Amino acid sequence: MARMLFVDEGGTLHAKYTAKSGTRVYDYTCTKKDGVKPSLDCTAKPDLKRACMALEVLKPGTCTADALAKLELTGEPAEVAKIVEETAKLVADARKDEQWQQFAMVANNIGNKIQGKLTVRADEATCRLKIEDRYVALYNGNRSLEANNVGHADFIPSTETYLFDDCKPETTLVDLDVDTMPTDLSTIPPVREHPIGAPVHYLILSPKIEDDKAEEGCTYSVDTWGNGKPLATGEAIAIKDGLVQWHTAHTWADKDLVLLGKEGTSEITGAILHMRRNKVCNGAGTVIDIACNMTRLSGEAAPVETKAEADAPK
Repeated sequence: MARMLFVDEGGTLHAKYTAKSGTRVYDYTCTKKDGVKPSLDCTAKPDLKRACMALEVLKPGTCTADALAKLELTGEPAEVAKIVEETAKLVADARKDEQWQQFAMVANNIGNKIQGKLTVRADEATCRLKIEDRYVALYNGNRSLEANNVGHADFIPSTETYLFDDCKPETTLVDLDVDTMPTDLSTIPPVREHPIGAPVHYLILSPKIEDDKAEEGCTYSVDTWGNGKPLATGEAIAIKDGLVQWHTAHTWADKDLVLLGKEGTSEITGAILHMRRNKVCNGAGTVIDIACNMTRLSGEAAPVETKAEADAPK
């Protein structure tokens, strides 16, 4: 679940990093740092709105471009100015609300991830990367570096093909045990769980029927990934009554189970499916978007293979 891909984009090195998230891929910009132990310092784009809120809840007017710059949080001047203005208004309105104390506590919280930071060193003896995964936090106006999800870890090289594209949160991909969307959407349970070994059907929930209208002369297909690994490529999608029938199905196995999260002390296990929607019109292909779904599955997760087991003769 924690994977990283280094890409040269116009002479600048980027790390596409999941940070152990099942549905997000973060873009870090990397620079080389020379020294006794050379490293890469990789930094994600800061969440300036969250940083500004952390300052504004302490005292009105304290979030300024200069204040953010002193905390090493920068951006395009026009973008920063807009965020400062909008956040000041947002916090001022929140001060008038009876839930102000809760609002302020959430905004001024060391758990808020303002900016991702990675330090990457190569261990040539073991052919591994030594990773320090941290994030910038603001608490009571002070900047600190906190351990992120992965923390200190060794990363090993892989020859497998993984997905390193972010999914579009606005596109809803629903998991069902039937291959058609019910007419009455209120009948879809808010929490669904599927048995291992049975097909799970995935359908796009479009806000308006117009969104699914097929264009003249166009064909449609999907590519899918399970837990970041390729499942199917170029799966043709049918058109019925002029509407694109966005649907695919997959049957998960015990080995596919991963930890999705927790509810209280109980762990939620399942699998993560990504669907990339493609359109080809008059020979020109475009990607519409990438949708993702965290699917609850009943069963026991497959045990993690230890290094000794992995190195043992098969």
